[in-house]
Amino acid sequence: MRSSGRRSQVRDAVRQMYCDRHAEYIEYRNSPRGINESAAWAAADAFMRQHGLVGASFVDLGCGFGWPVIRSWRPRSYIGLDISSELLERHLLKTDPHVLLIDRDLEEFDPTDLASIRDDRRTVVISIFSFHYLAEPYRLVEKIARPGRWFCFVVANAEHDRASADNDRIVHLLQEGQTFTYFLHELHEYIRWIGSPMLLETKQCGASVGVRSENPYYLIGGRW
Repeated sequence: MRSSGRRSQVRDAVRQMYCDRHAEYIEYRNSPRGINESAAWAAADAFMRQHGLVGASFVDLGCGFGWPVIRSWRPRSYIGLDISSELLERHLLKTDPHVLLIDRDLEEFDPTDLASIRDDRRTVVISIFSFHYLAEPYRLVEKIARPGRWFCFVVANAEHDRASADNDRIVHLLQEGQTFTYFLHELHEYIRWIGSPMLLETKQCGASVGVRSENPYYLIGGRW
C-alpha cells in the first residue's frame, strides 16, 4: 500500500474511534477494561515524581479528555492538543486556570501552538498513546525538541503487537472489545527519532493480564 493510503487508513480509524465513537471510547477507558491505560499513566506519574517535575509546565500531545493524575502534578500551565473536539469538551482540566486546549491533528502540528512557553527547563512534553498513530513521528519530534525540555512518551510495544500487524505494518489490535488501528514502529526507531538527549530512559509498562496483554507499551522519557 502506498504511504498516503496507509496514513489515510490509520487516520480514518483514529477519527472513527476518538471522534465518531467518543462516548464508547470514554466508557471503555473509565471502566476496568482500561486497566492497561491506567498502568501506563502510573508509569508516567512515577517518571514525573522521580525527576521532580511536579509543578512544571506540560504540553500534552494527543491529550484526549485527560487523566486524573495530571491534576496531582499541579501544572504551572497546561497545553493539550487533540484531534477530537468531542474529547476536548470533556477534558478534566477544561475549567482550570492556565489551561489551553487546542483542536489539532498532530500530523498538522504547528510549533506556534507552544508560543506561550517561556522556560523549556521546566517544560515537559508528554504523549500517552499518540505517537504510534503517526506515520512519521520524527516529523513531530523535530518540531517539539528543544534543549532543556523534558519528554515522556508512552508508545505501543512492537514486540507485543507484531502478530496483529498486517503486511503494511499497520496494527489492528483487539483489546478488551475495542479495535485499535495504528502503525507498527520499533523501539529503536523511536530512540533514533528522539536524537541525542542529555537523559534517556526506557521502561516497559502496562498491566499484566494474560500473555497477550503483558507489557503492551514502552515509556520513553528523558531531557533534550
